[in-house]
Amino acid sequence: MCTERLAAGNAHVFARLSHLPKNRAHFWIQRNTLPLHNSLLKICYKMCISLVDFLTLEDPLTHLGIAGVAIRLEAEKITEHKRRKARAVMREALIANPAPSTQEIARRLGYKSKCSLRKVSPELYLKIVERRRATVARESAREERRAVPPHDRDEVRNALEAALSREPALTLHDVAKELGYSSNDGGLSKTFPRLCKSLVRQRTAYLAKRHQEQERALRKVLRENPPPPFREVETRLGYKNGSSLRKRFPELGAAILANHKAYRRRQAAQLIARLQSVLMEDEPPSLASAARRFSQERNSVRKQFPIPGCL
Repeated sequence: MCTERLAAGNAHVFARLSHLPKNRAHFWIQRNTLPLHNSLLKICYKMCISLVDFLTLEDPLTHLGIAGVAIRLEAEKITEHKRRKARAVMREALIANPAPSTQEIARRLGYKSKCSLRKVSPELYLKIVERRRATVARESAREERRAVPPHDRDEVRNALEAALSREPALTLHDVAKELGYSSNDGGLSKTFPRLCKSLVRQRTAYLAKRHQEQERALRKVLRENPPPPFREVETRLGYKNGSSLRKRFPELGAAILANHKAYRRRQAAQLIARLQSVLMEDEPPSLASAARRFSQERNSVRKQFPIPGCL
C-alpha cells in the first residue's frame, strides 16, 4: 500500500526514500513478509508518523497530510531523475559501436528486464532494437562471406549429387556444413538451384514417410497389453526427450499416457484387494513376505500405500 500510494508502485524508490537497502521493499512484497522493527522505524520516521499509529490505524496514510505530499513529490523527483539518466544512456547507445542490445543496456542500468527500458522511452527502445538488428544482419552476412571456403563448382556439384543418394536424406544445411560453410546453405541454392530443390524435396519426402511410420507405431502401441510407459515408447522411436514426441503427436501421446495410467490404477486396485485378503489370514505375514508373494518390492508397496494400518 505504501509503495503504491507514495512511490507510484516503485519499490526501489520507496526503499531509497526510507533509507533502506535497494531491494528490501521489493523483497517484502515478493515474499509477502513483514518488515523488521528497525525497518519499520525508518519508514515511520520518513512518514512522520508514530509506530503505534502505523500499526493500529486502519489507514495510516490518510493522516500524513503535508508529509505525504512531500514524500510523493520526492518520489516523483527521484523517478524522473532515473528516467533522464536512462534516456541519456539509451541515446549514447544509438551512436555506440558495436551497437549494444537492449538486454545489455538494461543490465547496465541495473534493470532486471528490458521491459523496464521500454517503459522509459518506447521511441528510443525501438530505435535501439532496429539498429541492433541491422548490425547483427550485417555481421552475419560478413561472417558468411568470410567463412566461404574455396571450392570449385565440380566439387560442390559432386557433394550435392552424393547427398541425393544418402539415407536418411540430408538437409541442405547439413551438406553446406560438410563443405565448411558456416551458416544457412552457404549460397548453394543460388549456385545450384535444381540440385538443391531436389535435395529439399527428398528431405521433405523422407520426413513425411518418417512421420507416417511413427504414427503407425504409436497406434500399434495403443493396442498393446499391458500398455507400455511413455518413456519406453520414446526409446523405441529413438527420442531422447518425450516432449518432442508429444509435440509431434499430441493426441496419440495423450492416449498412450492415459492408457498406461489406467493400467497402473487397475494394478493398484488388484494389489489392494490381494493385500486386504492377506489381512484376513489367521497369521498375517510381514510386509516383505506379502510383497514377495505378489512379486512386488517391499519399498514399492510402502510407497503406493503409505497409510499406517494398510498392512
